Amino acid sequence: MTSATVVIVNFNYERFLPSAIDSAIAQGDDVEIIVVDDGSTDGSAQIIRSYGDRLTAIAKPNGGQGSAFNAGFAQAGGDVVCFLDADDQLMPETMTEALTMYGIEPYAKLHWPLAEMDPSGRLLGSLNPPVELPAGDLSELVAGRGPGAYPTPPSSGNAYGRPFLERVLPVPERLRVCADGYLYDLAPLYGPVARLGRPGGAIRFHDESNFMARRYHDRLPHSVAAHELTIVKLAERCRELGRRPDERSWREQSWPIRSRRALDEIDELFPSPTPFVLIDGGRLGVEPTPARPFVHVPEHATDADALEELARSQPASDRVVVVWPSFPWLDARPGLRAALETTHRLRLANTRVRIYARH
Repeated sequence: MTSATVVIVNFNYERFLPSAIDSAIAQGDDVEIIVVDDGSTDGSAQIIRSYGDRLTAIAKPNGGQGSAFNAGFAQAGGDVVCFLDADDQLMPETMTEALTMYGIEPYAKLHWPLAEMDPSGRLLGSLNPPVELPAGDLSELVAGRGPGAYPTPPSSGNAYGRPFLERVLPVPERLRVCADGYLYDLAPLYGPVARLGRPGGAIRFHDESNFMARRYHDRLPHSVAAHELTIVKLAERCRELGRRPDERSWREQSWPIRSRRALDEIDELFPSPTPFVLIDGGRLGVEPTPARPFVHVPEHATDADALEELARSQPASDRVVVVWPSFPWLDARPGLRAALETTHRLRLANTRVRIYARH
């Protein structure tokens, strides 16, 4: 008979930890629960001890998410393992369904949408991610696209088959955050991906988040590191499968790597405190400053005239305008790119995601 393990990863989340543990206990007596406390300095240790033998407690020095995953899996006995963030929670019977589906067809990864909730646990009526999750054999997609190839929930929205985890763990402990990305980007090259048709958990949005509460410039290096390390492992796995890895193409298509390269180029072109306007579709994520106010591209701005109008409408004729069209339509329409270059005399960089213009 198959069994399941929920590994709860905690660092200074005493405020939310009980709800995460309670949601794991509610999965049933046959579900093993491991709580990895990653060097918390708050009251987390006392909370964990209060549950007694209903869980296995692991206390370790702070090393980050990757090291906590490794420590938890080293003690896990389940055939199916879920890594639950301590500020999130599972919905009832999620692990029961995960085991049932694994018994029908063993998967490398099962994922489910996460209901979004506020700090108090009130559901907001939205899902993360807000699209239908893919399922089946995604190996061709991932081998061609690299990291970020398919929509997936973060850590708490996934369960993994033990054979997959045994092949790819330990997670590189350099990944203090984004270790979940390393796993879900690799999984399709080790077996099928399954999905639940309902929210299997809830993700909490709050100002104490160890990742999302950080500034974009602080988060981005971690995302870049995760993609770089994943690319190495993806290439290794592709060669095992007789596929030729295209690491260069993967890096060109990696959103964090492209973003880092573009931001470095912007800083080089327009050193602080040179003022400019960033025209963005909402995907870049950098914070506005007095020298870098934002103008968001409206969804209907899908032609050269609309972008040119936005550029010309900005105040101060000597202001540098940076147009960042973070929309798929630009990549998909080479004719529009040519029009932007020739008709409106805007320079397009080779990374396909940015346009620079001067009034």
